[in-house]
Amino acid sequence: MNVLALLATGAAVLSSVPSVLGHGYIVDPAAQWAAGYPVNGYGSTVDNEIWGVFDNSVYGYGAEGTLAFFKAEWPNSGYDSLGAFIAANQELYSSDTDPDCGLTIYDDAERSALPASTLTYSGF
Repeated sequence: MNVLALLATGAAVLSSVPSVLGHGYIVDPAAQWAAGYPVNGYGSTVDNEIWGVFDNSVYGYGAEGTLAFFKAEWPNSGYDSLGAFIAANQELYSSDTDPDCGLTIYDDAERSALPASTLTYSGF
């Protein structure tokens, strides 16, 4: 009986936790997608060994280890922003990917005006 109560309590607690959207895109103002519709994917990558192979015994494993390595190397990278770093080091996934806009198109004539305070986000 205690196990059943524990499971019911755990299920109630977990169901009350709000969901987290890890991926998505802004839908208002609308982006101009190269495919004509929103695309779920990535446009480029950066080599994970750009500063050499990192030592897991020093930095750890998984995402935390990668982030620790990046934070240790970033001050000596010579870049002022993450955007400049990515632009200089990205490897495009496809020739259809724009190096500046990714899977979207930069077109001032079609671009929506950015609202001052409201963005609408859609997760997938």
